[in-house]
Amino acid sequence: MNQHTPRGDQRFVLACLVAAFAAGYGAFGLIRHWRFESSFDLAIFDQAVWHLSRFEAPASSIRGYSNLLGDHFSPILVLLAPLYWIAAGPETLIVAQSILLALSIVPVHAFARRRLPIGAALTLSASYGFFWGMQRAAAFDVHEVAFAPLAVGGLILAMDCRRWGWFAAAAVALALTKEDLVPLLVFVALYLIVRGESRAGTLLLASSAAAFVLIVGVAIPSAGTGVYGYRSTYADALEHPWRIPIALVTPKVKLLTMLLWVAPFALLPLASPLCTWLAPFAAERFHRGSCGRHRALFGDPAWPPADRPAPVAGVLRIGHRQSNGLRRGRRDSARGIGRRAGRRRAASRAPRRHSHSRFRRAGRRLRHRRDRPEPVAGDDRGRADRAPSRAPGTRLQRRLPPR
Repeated sequence: MNQHTPRGDQRFVLACLVAAFAAGYGAFGLIRHWRFESSFDLAIFDQAVWHLSRFEAPASSIRGYSNLLGDHFSPILVLLAPLYWIAAGPETLIVAQSILLALSIVPVHAFARRRLPIGAALTLSASYGFFWGMQRAAAFDVHEVAFAPLAVGGLILAMDCRRWGWFAAAAVALALTKEDLVPLLVFVALYLIVRGESRAGTLLLASSAAAFVLIVGVAIPSAGTGVYGYRSTYADALEHPWRIPIALVTPKVKLLTMLLWVAPFALLPLASPLCTWLAPFAAERFHRGSCGRHRALFGDPAWPPADRPAPVAGVLRIGHRQSNGLRRGRRDSARGIGRRAGRRRAASRAPRRHSHSRFRRAGRRLRHRRDRPEPVAGDDRGRADRAPSRAPGTRLQRRLPPR
């Protein structure tokens, strides 16, 4: 497939790629569930979505909440409720999660296609689909974070296209996925301000900060036990903020986890400013007391969704630098060639004053003497003419009339 492939064929190939990954994710999750390898997370969300499909509060007897929004703020689960009108069962959630994960390939491909040829864009999209985090998400029962990759991908694509309506919709979807994802919007706002989009960045910063305060301070406590149950998670960081840099790198397993976030993409995310969006994920994950959450293969495996388009941006950034260097070298070479050609043209137009011109003048004098008539023998006039002009009596002889 090359640059001149029809747009319809490109979309067909992308649709086949998305369908293949959705089928693979779904098959893996279903086989795992049918082999009784699923855990209580699947049962929690099965109960919650079943209640939502009956227009009831998302209760879960397994988690011990009459309203699951009192545990984590995830009202986006309402979008899964209509599926239970067709087939109510945990398999429906597994298939839905597989489709959500596979659909996140679309914004990644669109982001890459704006910068790279179709073949390279499809290759990077496929590598994103094979990312170990996506595979772990497909093997991790069902979780509300399955909405995050699609929301973050749409957020980055809308920001890149300057489609602020879609950007706002993606930001709202991300905030409704889980309260842990709202701090990401703060980093997105700071990123926009640094990039010169001060109006959009300031608006997003104010709205995301207000949303986080309302969700953690009002929405979750009112739906649950009256307090935010994970407040102690950030207690040490809030009381001793100077310990945050140390807590991000100790113990060493945290460094390994961060390396595994970017190593599958040949460390290319580190060349992109989008890599800074990993900071809220690292802070939330590594400041928890559970040592198991410090490992890469534990917890919410679809995280961090912010580094998905980062390899594409890293490739573009490196390629832009390389192309600038090549373009600068070609420009300098062209300038040198132009200078040399200009000097040649100037030399060809200038009058020729060579060092051997005196020989040419001597040749002209010789030709002039050769063309003069020879004097007649015995003719005194010829001798007088051949006499030097400064010889004595020459002028007198020339004035005398001929005999």
